[in-house]
Amino acid sequence: MNASAVSRIRAHATFRELAARRARLSWSLIASVLGAYFALAACVAFRPGLLRAPVAAGHVTTVGVVAAIAVIVVGWAFTWLYVWRANGKFERLNDALLGEVTK
Repeated sequence: MNASAVSRIRAHATFRELAARRARLSWSLIASVLGAYFALAACVAFRPGLLRAPVAAGHVTTVGVVAAIAVIVVGWAFTWLYVWRANGKFERLNDALLGEVTK
């Protein structure tokens, strides 16, 4: 792709919208996953008894194990959400942008 095509793409309103949407979604998901990890770390530091407690009376599995698995699953789910959005809405915006710029 030549420099003039790149400059036309960067100046296009659809590109700015696409970049803003991607950034907003990325930062939101990153903040959420980091929040979950830091919340778990804060529980480990400040409320270890809570994480040591069994999930239910008579069960061996602790709240800490369930919380750690939940944090991992949240990370996977948010990764899936980003890929789903990137291959759906973002890809349609990208195709529309390339169609307009390469006319």
